Amino acid sequence: MNRSFLFLLAISIFLFACSKKEESQAPIKIVFFTDSTFTVKKDSIEINSLNNSLHGFVKIYGYGGINSFEEGELKDGKHIGIWKKYFYGTTLSEYITFNQLGERDGVSLEFDSNGDTLSLLNFRKNHPIGKQKEFYKGKLTLQYFIDSNDHLINKFLALKSNGDTLYFVDLGKKGTGYLKKYDRYGVLNIEGYLKNGSFQDTIKEYFYDNFSNKYLYANVYFYKDDSTKVFIKKINMN
Repeated sequence: MNRSFLFLLAISIFLFACSKKEESQAPIKIVFFTDSTFTVKKDSIEINSLNNSLHGFVKIYGYGGINSFEEGELKDGKHIGIWKKYFYGTTLSEYITFNQLGERDGVSLEFDSNGDTLSLLNFRKNHPIGKQKEFYKGKLTLQYFIDSNDHLINKFLALKSNGDTLYFVDLGKKGTGYLKKYDRYGVLNIEGYLKNGSFQDTIKEYFYDNFSNKYLYANVYFYKDDSTKVFIKKINMN
């Protein structure tokens, strides 16, 4: 590899990094309102990021597209209470509950651009906990439980789009057993043995092509006693 190429590569990386930095510092518009009805405006400002001087009921523009915004209450620059995010200013995309410290705490709902539910998740101090539900085209396709250590426990259920069971396992309170981990679309992502909520020994990670609707290959790994994941082999599946 010659020096000219390395120089051009370095310049390209530098310019890309600068463009990403400018993106992250793009100004956001904050409109202040008198109360939680968000009908009577008080003032508006443009800033690069939220800071602890911001208080009150606001709509924030600049996240997720020009016509998208979120609304809720700020306290010391932190989200508190119920916040709602919208696609194109009209369609609800997220409903999030925050505590007084600005942490996700309670129910969070996510919707697609058609208004169909994508997920119904429960949080405690920014960590998912308890029963979690995921949907595809508005229909429940995945239900599972997470403990305070972010481990899967109890019942893991994957459903087909017609409501039939695709896969079910009860991992118990300790999160132990053989698990086939599907996503909301019915695609198998990973399978292996769980012990106390963590994968042990040999596992398989699957790679799926959404265009051909086929599994392409699976990587086989082995977990050592110190939880180090070691690659073993690749299995072609097409």
